[in-house]
Parts: sequence; C-alpha cells; structure tokens
Amino acid sequence: MVFEVALALVLTVAAIVGLAALDPKRNRTLRVRTGFRIVRPVLLLLALTPGVLLLVQARSATFVVWIGLASIVGWLLANLLGERSVE
Repeated sequence: MVFEVALALVLTVAAIVGLAALDPKRNRTLRVRTGFRIVRPVLLLLALTPGVLLLVQARSATFVVWIGLASIVGWLLANLLGERSVE
C-alpha cells in the first residue's frame, strides 16, 4: 500500500506543480508569458489519473490516503507560491 500511495502521490504532485507553474492568474500577476494552453488539460488528467486507477482497482483505503495527501500537498504548494507572489 505504501508503494502505491507514494507512486500515485509523486505523479499527482508533479502534475500539480506543473499546473501551478502554468496558472494564468499567477503568471499575469508576475508578468510571465506562457503559451502552453494545451498542456493544462493534460496535466489535470495526469493529476487525477492515479485516483481513478485506485478506485477502479477497488483500493478504497489507498484512495483515501492518496486524496488526503494530495490535498495537503496542494494546499502547501498554494501557500508557498502565494507567499512568493506577494513579494
């Protein structure tokens, strides 16, 4: 179970970091131009795919751990990036 959660979390966190880097509001505030509009839906699918796979495999306990950890990491990332953009 630990390996499955770790692998799913790594994929999700990588996608969340990519989504944060391509966030249009944050980039507009920081005056950064990115032309990767097609990449955002792909990253969103990549972030959600581990959860869907865990549910399809009927690993509900692993899914609950994954969704909790993904929420915490997403919150921490938003908190860290929010502090950066205020400066």
